[in-house]
Amino acid sequence: MREGQRPTAERLNAIGKMLGVTVQDLLGEPIGSVVEASGTDVAFFREYAGMSEEEKKRYRDAMKLMFGNKGSDAEDA
Repeated sequence: MREGQRPTAERLNAIGKMLGVTVQDLLGEPIGSVVEASGTDVAFFREYAGMSEEEKKRYRDAMKLMFGNKGSDAEDA
């Protein structure tokens, strides 16, 4: 790309997908306000973090069964 040229949206999207980030991340757009986690949220995440990988997989599978995949492209860990 020559100096002064701007990448196309398709190119930015491809780069973001390859890096696992959004186009907004690439462009340096500020992240919206972050909501503070409640005590209940913190307790949940601590419990989840302490699970074995098998327990986490079963939990994720149960959530998918109850709520669907919600368009997530995240890989199962």
